[in-house]
Amino acid sequence: MRILENTKNKSEQIKLIIKKIKTDSIVPQNLTGINLKIRDGEFNPDKCKILNFLENNEHMILLDLNLNPNFSIILNVLNSETIKKIKILNRESAMKLYGNRGNCGAVIMHSDKRKLSSEIGELQERLE
Repeated sequence: MRILENTKNKSEQIKLIIKKIKTDSIVPQNLTGINLKIRDGEFNPDKCKILNFLENNEHMILLDLNLNPNFSIILNVLNSETIKKIKILNRESAMKLYGNRGNCGAVIMHSDKRKLSSEIGELQERLE
């Protein structure tokens, strides 16, 4: 979480978030309440799951590939054009909002719905 907080470039933050979401997809659900450890400047995925949300004006979805593997397509279109703002919630703030699930913190990415929808549609066309 510190690495993400210390990274000021939005594109780099998005890359770190995507990496964390992907590595968290191999973390068992019962490890979500354990404190995050950072080793060698990298997230240690076997210790804690940060809640990662994608939000627009209408919806907020949890980007958890364990719960929704099909959301992996969304990761391919997350970039500085489709994400307007990134909000990082520390443990205390995340727990107030999400209970024990927020024990490791949370990240809320505010998307540009039109750009995101357009990029997802284009990607789906290329994959068909």
